[in-house]
Amino acid sequence: MVIYFFSTPPLEMRTTNEKVVINLQRLGEYNSALKKLTLVDCITEKIVWELRAKENKFIALWTFELAAGANSSHVAKNDLKQSEITNPKNARSFELKKNNLYKIVAQPSGFIGWAFETSKKFEFK
Repeated sequence: MVIYFFSTPPLEMRTTNEKVVINLQRLGEYNSALKKLTLVDCITEKIVWELRAKENKFIALWTFELAAGANSSHVAKNDLKQSEITNPKNARSFELKKNNLYKIVAQPSGFIGWAFETSKKFEFK
C-alpha cells in the first residue's frame, strides 16, 4: 500500500499599517522547509525579493517582518549556507511602498510527498 502526503507550506500574516509579520511555522513551533520564498509586486508583477534554497538544501524559516519603506535583503534571518538571495542580486535592501499590493509565495521543498505552493497578499495603508 502506498500513501501519498499532500500539503502546502504554512503561511500566516499579521498586518498593520506599517509592517507585516509573516509566520511560516509548522504546528506553531517548527520551521518550514521551503525551496523558494518570493515577494511579488502585484501591480507590476515583478519580483521584489526572492530567497532560494541551494541544491539539495531547504530554507528553514519561522517568522520574519517586512515594513513599508526600506527592508534589508537579509530580512529573513536564515542560514545562507543553505540558501541564497536571488533578487535583488547583490543589493543590501529593497523598497516596499504604501498603498501597493504585494504577494508572498512560499514554495515547499517537496522532501515529504507532494507539496503545493501557497500565497497570500498584503498591503500597507
